[in-house]
Amino acid sequence: NMVGYLQPVRAFLEISGTKQRKVWMEHLDGRLVFDGTASVGQRTEMTMAQTKIAAVKPVKGRLLFHRHPPKTESLELEDARIDFDQVVGPLFPFTHRRKLELITEFHPWYSEEAGASSPWGRPILPPESFNQIMLGMVGGAKGPRFPPIPGDEWLEKALNGRTPVGLFGGCEVILHAGPIFVGEAYQCRRQLVACGETPKAEFRWIKTFLWEKNSKKLVAEMTLQEMQLKNSIENYAELRARSDALQA
Repeated sequence: NMVGYLQPVRAFLEISGTKQRKVWMEHLDGRLVFDGTASVGQRTEMTMAQTKIAAVKPVKGRLLFHRHPPKTESLELEDARIDFDQVVGPLFPFTHRRKLELITEFHPWYSEEAGASSPWGRPILPPESFNQIMLGMVGGAKGPRFPPIPGDEWLEKALNGRTPVGLFGGCEVILHAGPIFVGEAYQCRRQLVACGETPKAEFRWIKTFLWEKNSKKLVAEMTLQEMQLKNSIENYAELRARSDALQA
């Protein structure tokens, strides 16, 4: 269930003796906003994202929007950097400073003014910005590129520049050597983890790795479910039938 800006919600953390805990959020009337898992340190249990990926069923035919097979990697490293007064990117058309003015869980360590008081001596990114820096086209960088698909010229011609309506599903972030800093140069690379579909949408799970550009140290990774609505393309059924026939 969607949440609007400044709409009150309640967040919950499971009380248990395990390193991995269940987390969830509810509207005040009890409707579920999201659920997931959180952990610190090494864990043995599968996270909620890993459980969902493991449950993806094989696709019958061939998806229309997601053409690459799992384990396909992006072609090159992408630069990624967030600064206080630069627009984050086309997917987030605002500055980081403006973002900090609006988030509800502010901490002084996030700010330019008080960031030097953090244990690392400089400002850190809030969790709300982890997906921004790993999603792509940040700080003026080019977006991800994957290998071209031989024989897909017919589909490009049929779509004629049309793109489906996209949504985000699940998202998991793991910090290997955090935090992530404001003003630090990073690089990303991506790998397709899984593809699948529901009656109304196609989806893929894609993993993004974030390295410090200078030291090459792995800092974080994000596994994100990207969903595209089938009916947002007018002749989806016709195009999908042709795609399935070519696969056969």
